[in-house]
Amino acid sequence: MTQPFFSVLVPVYNVKKYLDECVESLMSQSFPDYEVVLVDDGSTDGSGEMCDAWQARFPERIRVVHQENRGLIMARLTGFRTGRGRYFVNVDSDDALHSDALRILQEYIVRNDADLVFYYASVKPDFSATARKLPFRDGEVMSIASHGELRRILSTTFQMNSVCTKVFRRELAEIERDYSSVRHISEGEDLMFSLPLMDRAERIVFCDHVLYYYRTNLASISNTFKPTLFRSMRDTLRIQRSYAEKWDPTGELARKCDANGLINFYNVAVKITRSSYPMKKKREYLLEMVTDPDFLRDYSYIDQMNKRKVKYALVLAKNKCFVPLYLFGALKQRQASVADNP
Repeated sequence: MTQPFFSVLVPVYNVKKYLDECVESLMSQSFPDYEVVLVDDGSTDGSGEMCDAWQARFPERIRVVHQENRGLIMARLTGFRTGRGRYFVNVDSDDALHSDALRILQEYIVRNDADLVFYYASVKPDFSATARKLPFRDGEVMSIASHGELRRILSTTFQMNSVCTKVFRRELAEIERDYSSVRHISEGEDLMFSLPLMDRAERIVFCDHVLYYYRTNLASISNTFKPTLFRSMRDTLRIQRSYAEKWDPTGELARKCDANGLINFYNVAVKITRSSYPMKKKREYLLEMVTDPDFLRDYSYIDQMNKRKVKYALVLAKNKCFVPLYLFGALKQRQASVADNP
């Protein structure tokens, strides 16, 4: 069987409401040389059966893998191991791809002999805008070794963490890697893939096109609190910091990574206070965070924090003043509720 140019890899878990829209966007591509791999990660809402129905309609285009629920990281890995294409494109099953995305990406790849191309996503279904602009020129060819700004963004922010805004050679994917030690990570999990990909790519190209629609799903894992949230975020930041140390032996990037980590720990604290758990449990989760060595190291950068409300909340957390912190969280919850129901 001829190797397709692209494998479009889609992890699927309980997205019955959005799956058809996602797959329709993949079946509408103007570029013909690709396959779609749907990885049903133990769905219980009928999404797995929907995958089979799509495969029955397009047996030459779509392949389906069913597996027991193992989480997003392991579902992505299954996609890597199943895909046969020269290049991998990742799409989350509640999102969509622009109809010309594969055509445009193939042009950038061939024109620049690219190992990896990254592009913009939009939160608008008409692909009309992107949330933020990156400081790169369209068609710019770079590498980690040659581009300090690329190293800085990857090391100290989450602006480029999504694997869904990158197409890359299949050889860059760590197909045989054992990811079992990071299966618990549910916050910033795409960094497990993005950082190694960017690190190993020799020719990285920026595509100044909005090709991906990211659906803001308030029920998604990134918008909910779980008891393991702090450990998940801490371990994600540890991995990010390890690349900062690798890319900059002076330690400057690692220090900037620590300062950024403090903002993420603030977000964890807010999610804890806004959760529906009893006060006793909230205190337990907050204590775990504010006594952890990683938090204490990052807290040393508190004076660099420009946002007053963030600084105020972190000072309260560090000093275990949890009651006013609960009130702060309640205020944030009320503000969010008003914004959602004007």
